[in-house]
Amino acid sequence: MERRPIVGVNGPQWSAYSHEPRVGKRTRFLLAHGGVYRPVVWVDVRPDSSVVVGTGMLATTMERGAWRRASNQPLPAKVVAALGKSPVAPGTHFSFHRSGVINAGGARTYRAPLSTQAPQQLCGVDFAHPSLFPAVAVKRRDVVLPYVPRDDASIRGRLTVVPDPLVVFFDDAPVQIAILLPCRWPDDTVRLYLQVSLLEREIPWRQDTTFVHVSQDAAVHGFHEQP
Repeated sequence: MERRPIVGVNGPQWSAYSHEPRVGKRTRFLLAHGGVYRPVVWVDVRPDSSVVVGTGMLATTMERGAWRRASNQPLPAKVVAALGKSPVAPGTHFSFHRSGVINAGGARTYRAPLSTQAPQQLCGVDFAHPSLFPAVAVKRRDVVLPYVPRDDASIRGRLTVVPDPLVVFFDDAPVQIAILLPCRWPDDTVRLYLQVSLLEREIPWRQDTTFVHVSQDAAVHGFHEQP
């Protein structure tokens, strides 16, 4: 897929590009490492505007963690029961529904409903070292990320819904790449603007890819727990 620089980038080591995926078509993001391409993450916007994200690692287990932010209240029993390491089926992924429901292959959690009024970060992703991802052939809908990984600096990804075709940069990383995704219907209208960001960090690589997202109790956002 062709990548096009976006005008108006301000940081000396910040860069931005645009790709135009189709709604309902999975987009893989590849890094070049060791002379081959490796699928570090994939994103899919569904027709109902839910956003689905998964990793390219061939994981067989998932470790879940949760904690309260600015609260001493205990976690819901369903969330506590899902914590720790457990087996996962191939292709396990996270679904962020427009309503605010989050499905992650276990206990259902909640966040504020997705809005196009302001940028909303869906999740952060601390990537494992690229050598731990399988080598793949580049397909037509794949995005080859314009970044050369360093062995002495790891990568954090961020997935953000943005209200306009303008990129958002973060103030906690001197080296950043932003990929703007106007997700289009077959009639070429834009359903949703997503942004995938790569932030270079001067810390060691992880051995597993880790997803972090904010969730709240069902009652906080007006949802009713199913029995």
